[in-house]
Amino acid sequence: MPLVLLNQGEAFILQALANANLTLHLFTNNIMPQEDDVSGMYDEPVGGGYAHKTLLAGDWIITEGGPSVMAHPRQDFIFSGIPVPATIYGYFVRAGGLVLWAERGAAPFTVQQATDEYRVVPRFTQD
Repeated sequence: MPLVLLNQGEAFILQALANANLTLHLFTNNIMPQEDDVSGMYDEPVGGGYAHKTLLAGDWIITEGGPSVMAHPRQDFIFSGIPVPATIYGYFVRAGGLVLWAERGAAPFTVQQATDEYRVVPRFTQD
């Protein structure tokens, strides 16, 4: 018989994940995130005011159910200039040196001027 992770177990695991020191990053290489990716595969923008963001543990909202979901409030990356490379393909979340998950955006976004924004709502679903 296969192991069954109950909804309350999912919520417990998501809470433990939310309590980790997580950081949010953007990636600029044209890749489709895969389960066997490793940390060095994701390139970040350089310059233009870009900096990764810390995701505070207390800001995550965890909803137990089928599936259980943890979601963080929207994070806005506001550029002060044009980074290199200028095209953003999505985001990834790190804990220390590990990339835990990544999501490609619906369409590539190219920073064209200062004040351009890229918005991300980090979320993780467990079922």
